[in-house]
Amino acid sequence: PHDRPLTTVVLRHLPCGIEVAEVCSILDQLGLRGLYDAVLTTHSGDARMSPGVVTVNFLRSVDADTCVRLLHGRRFSFMQPPCMAVLAQCQGSDFVAACMAAYTHAADIAERGFACLRSS
Repeated sequence: PHDRPLTTVVLRHLPCGIEVAEVCSILDQLGLRGLYDAVLTTHSGDARMSPGVVTVNFLRSVDADTCVRLLHGRRFSFMQPPCMAVLAQCQGSDFVAACMAAYTHAADIAERGFACLRSS
């Protein structure tokens, strides 16, 4: 059980190779602009290719819930399974701190697909 708001969402089955900017664009188009502060795409093998798993931290739990409601089950490609949107195990500031600790400088962050941002 969490004693803090649940604000971090994991999105699975997004298009492989999706970049942070593309994820932000999707979120913004769904009306979530300004409601999240961090996005992390993970890479497997080739550092430029995301395996379709993205983690997003929202500022409020209600916005994380909205993201789950809007994206869970949504198809981004006929050939892919529907998006799976779930609350993450690592939440909120713990998620952001863990991500920042994993990267040593801006080039490393950009190469690995992490963007800590204020969406506006």
